[in-house]
Amino acid sequence: MKIAIQTGLKSLEELLKIKGYDVVPFRESGLGVKISIVTDIDEAYEEIDPVTFYGPEGDEVVILNATQLSEEDVLRYVEKYATKPQTVALQNGLEDIKEKLAAKGYDVVAYGDDAKDVRVTVINSVIGAYEELDPVSFFGEGDNEMVVLDASKLTEEQIMMYVEKYTV
Repeated sequence: MKIAIQTGLKSLEELLKIKGYDVVPFRESGLGVKISIVTDIDEAYEEIDPVTFYGPEGDEVVILNATQLSEEDVLRYVEKYATKPQTVALQNGLEDIKEKLAAKGYDVVAYGDDAKDVRVTVINSVIGAYEELDPVSFFGEGDNEMVVLDASKLTEEQIMMYVEKYTV
């Protein structure tokens, strides 16, 4: 995978090369770049979050703002977006969220399916065991930890933010 990196991030560039990525200078990147790493961006002026997607859905470029992320965070995001997308379980009736997740490259499975590697589940109906569920709840621990998001208590923007945060 081709990664464009802005000048001034030499140690990060070397780490990416050691991991086998095709790293090119940001200004000379050309076509085929899927991840760009930038630094010294004024967030309020440029409106660039730590992780931003640019381009048409399905063919987006991931912009990582290294000013707001540690090297470890940048490497985790690169690993995430350079490999197979994460799987998110979704309860029926959340079609708008399903479309947004799919557009970002997530594998979306039905809530209750026996899917491997589900780290985040989004539900909308809180009955029975889930009646006391917080908007963001954690179950299990370590590699078996799962995050359950209650869509009835969160906006779509918040859901997307939490999915992004907890699938890394």
